[in-house]
Amino acid sequence: MNSQYIRHEVRGCETSDLRNFWEKTIEQQTQYLQNEKERQRRSALTKLRNEWMERLEKRIK
Repeated sequence: MNSQYIRHEVRGCETSDLRNFWEKTIEQQTQYLQNEKERQRRSALTKLRNEWMERLEKRIK
């Protein structure tokens, strides 16, 4: 199961508690997405793909 989608147990509570719960959950998800974007940006994969595309284009010419 994807750890990103966790079923949260919320039982009868006040509206402010429920709101705080979901704000925290959304904040955690936002942080996760930002970290993932940063990880992908730093990844060497994009650079390697571009280098291989350049090599292939040179071979074709």
